[in-house]
Amino acid sequence: MYREFVEAFQNYGATNLEILMALLFLAGLVIAFITRNIWEKKKAKGQRKRVTRRKFMLACRNKGLLPDEVNFLINSAIKVGLEVDTSLIESNISFDQFAFRVLQSGDDDEQEKLNADLSALRNKLGFRPPPRGFALNSTRELPGGQLLYIAIAPNVFLEGRTVYVDETMLTVRLQAGRPSIRLRAGKEVSIHFSRTGDARYSGSCSILRTA
Repeated sequence: MYREFVEAFQNYGATNLEILMALLFLAGLVIAFITRNIWEKKKAKGQRKRVTRRKFMLACRNKGLLPDEVNFLINSAIKVGLEVDTSLIESNISFDQFAFRVLQSGDDDEQEKLNADLSALRNKLGFRPPPRGFALNSTRELPGGQLLYIAIAPNVFLEGRTVYVDETMLTVRLQAGRPSIRLRAGKEVSIHFSRTGDARYSGSCSILRTA
């Protein structure tokens, strides 16, 4: 293409200087077009981010979040590489994934505070439990008083209710009576429960401690 272009100019009696100037002019046009295209994409992206951020701030205000809580959400989302948009506080799935990643990224000495902050936000946003019609995303969304069946061995089930739930664990009070199999820290068990108007859930976990 380059040689054909030069030959075409030479056929019209153009000098090498004129050909060079023409090539530089065309190169400038191409660069200007590419630069403008990149600038327009960045401008559009920036505009979308501003609109998204405004919608997020409005949603936070409608939820009654305090400035410190909003800043915590924004800073934490940026830290773990998530988009700051309204789904963060309107979708229990998005919030649960956000909370999990924040805890995973935090230092050991931050875990207690992160756990408390995230747990308080989850309650305030109405994600523990999520509204009727929304499926549970994790046991972090279980309400207090939820009836659970804990399978500690084949055909050996214990019945209990949740008395405390946060971002790292749940506490279950078992029905009175001594289980036939000893419960010990580190033991893997499976849990089963039903949520009225939703579904039956099953999962696995390990015992942290007993009392």
